[in-house]
Amino acid sequence: MTTSFSNKKALRFVITLSTGKFGSSNNDRITLQGFRASADIDKTGGVQMGTLRAKIYGVSESDINSITSFTMQAPVNGGYLYQPNTVEVYAIDGDVETLVFAGNIVNAWGDYQNMPDVYLHIQAASAAAAALRPVQPRSFKGGVDVASVMAQIAHSMGFAFENNGVNVKLVDVYLPNTDLEQARDLAKAAGIGLWIDDKVLAITQTPTTPRGTLIPLISPASGMVGYPTFDGYGVNARLLFNPAVQFGGRVKVESDVLRACGEWVVACIDHHLESEKPGGAWFSTVRLNNTGLAITGR
Repeated sequence: MTTSFSNKKALRFVITLSTGKFGSSNNDRITLQGFRASADIDKTGGVQMGTLRAKIYGVSESDINSITSFTMQAPVNGGYLYQPNTVEVYAIDGDVETLVFAGNIVNAWGDYQNMPDVYLHIQAASAAAAALRPVQPRSFKGGVDVASVMAQIAHSMGFAFENNGVNVKLVDVYLPNTDLEQARDLAKAAGIGLWIDDKVLAITQTPTTPRGTLIPLISPASGMVGYPTFDGYGVNARLLFNPAVQFGGRVKVESDVLRACGEWVVACIDHHLESEKPGGAWFSTVRLNNTGLAITGR
């Protein structure tokens, strides 16, 4: 991981339109890199998905106009067809590239209030389309493997599937509503943990079981900024951005604050990243506890 600012930092934004083309390229996808930009990413778990608030300076007016669009199209069969644009954000630290956010654009606009310092403002949410877009109900008679059904749902959402040791069967399963609601209902019925992290749908053996086996170290030597805070329920810590620290995963804290030391689950992680800005931010803030915050119900 990074322990200094010696490497050049960059942010890459890959934006894909659901309909139409970008004015600058006549393609439905554009890559923005080398721009002054900021990305504030929150992954909080529970029923709330990850969110992105980004500002990208110097984007052409034609591309801003292409991204600024209504996501709710004309009524279809009495409802609205949800066709959101998508955005992926990559944090680039020297030669290391990490996907830090992937989701659907909820709102986007050009801010011209401080001409000529114009920027594209993007607000996005993970799995927003999967939470709103209707799909066919899933129905299974007799015994069914929960992990297999979750894999089907992940595929329908366009997500990768991650199974952390779940081996549960249910009988006579009926799942209505959207893909995300189906995944939540299935996780609740099976008593397992469900995590949505960018383009990954992950399940764990219980709602309090962490993801993965890697346990990165958070300490002053590994990039922790200042001291962690133990508040009786968990630990808050600030650190240099470290791609090994995973939402829903485990970490080990070493500090002079003894009550904060030990292994914890990353219940929340927030990134504050800036590029093409001298002394720009490249930090994460984590909320750690011993239970996690998986998605188990609506």
